[in-house]
Amino acid sequence: MPQNAEKFLDTFNHIEKHLKTIYNNGIYLPFHDLIRKASDKEVVIKRFLKDLYFYSDLRNVMVHNSRINGKIVVEPLNEVIENIEKIWTQIQHPEKVSKFKKKVFYCFTDDKLSKALEFIHENKISQIPILEKGKIINVLNGSLSKNCFSV
Repeated sequence: MPQNAEKFLDTFNHIEKHLKTIYNNGIYLPFHDLIRKASDKEVVIKRFLKDLYFYSDLRNVMVHNSRINGKIVVEPLNEVIENIEKIWTQIQHPEKVSKFKKKVFYCFTDDKLSKALEFIHENKISQIPILEKGKIINVLNGSLSKNCFSV
């Protein structure tokens, strides 16, 4: 079997095994159903859902219809190998948000409502997180009542 085909199938099998371990609950699920289910909970799967559907179909052609008249029908391109390996790496080590793209304004539960409204007005934002003991307990937006703040 050509080198790219082996790399592709090996990486695909890692992804499938990983997802089966987490999402199949001991019941057989076709790969399409497995990634649809996983995409509800995993951002990486959701981001690459179309690619994974395509790779599932490619895998089936490679495994079930790999030769016609003794000749190999499918050999994944280098770009396909790079992409599926990138997906597998991101599944194993998803990116964690370490920095926000914009400055995040926030208030504490003991802040005055006027401070929050000032941040919202000056920075042209629609919501502001409310922190208590370092954790977000709510988000101030148009529907949140005044009782979250000191008056």
